[in-house]
Amino acid sequence: MNEEKLQNSNIKLQTFAEHIGELRGRIIITVSILLCLFLISYFSTPFFLGVIKSSATQYGLDLNVFKVTESVKIYIKIMLVQALSATIPIIVVQIYLFIKPALNIQTRKMAILLVPIASILFFFGAFLGFYVISPILLSFFINVSNTLELNTVYNFTDFFDFIFAICIVFGLILELPAFLSFLTLVGIVSVNLLKKLRKFIYPILCLFSMIVTPPDFFSEIIVMSLVFILFEISLLICSVISSKQINNSKKTQN
Repeated sequence: MNEEKLQNSNIKLQTFAEHIGELRGRIIITVSILLCLFLISYFSTPFFLGVIKSSATQYGLDLNVFKVTESVKIYIKIMLVQALSATIPIIVVQIYLFIKPALNIQTRKMAILLVPIASILFFFGAFLGFYVISPILLSFFINVSNTLELNTVYNFTDFFDFIFAICIVFGLILELPAFLSFLTLVGIVSVNLLKKLRKFIYPILCLFSMIVTPPDFFSEIIVMSLVFILFEISLLICSVISSKQINNSKKTQN
């Protein structure tokens, strides 16, 4: 109890300028790590370039480049994607360290569990997007081209941007449980509020699913089902977090 009072007094002593200074320091750390990972990714880029090319080859797609500088841009893009993906855990850790002084001891213990979980969910979502969703969507577009009897020329940059967008979207979708859990943990939202807003949230999730998928009923159903399941799982996790917070507050009062 005394430790929590001491913690709260320390928070009050921090000025706005000190908060900004700390935020700037954490941004500098994150950007520095990102730049280092960007340089290191130069050596692993040929491997990921081969993975992308093989995903196109299995569909019989012949990828082309149309500009002299396009090959260099592709290489740099793949390096940047690797660096950004590897920096995700660092970003999550820096966010946690920035808000840590404002959290009590019990909240810190639960929040620190979200750090690895959030990173794992993002990478699993990206993995799901690349190996499950991308093949479904590629099959749809290729079938449309074949039905229309069109001779399509596939650009490597467009193909890479397509795959990258899907991986990012599904990586972010799987962040939903961690995101809502964090908001519940710090008291921004509550389980009761999320349940009351469910009738508004579901149409928004449906609209989101329709936007990020092509006009294919099967693909839209897959994405909608995934988002709905993740939302309901998020509600269960938030309920557990709320129950633990209530129990901890009762123990503290006693």
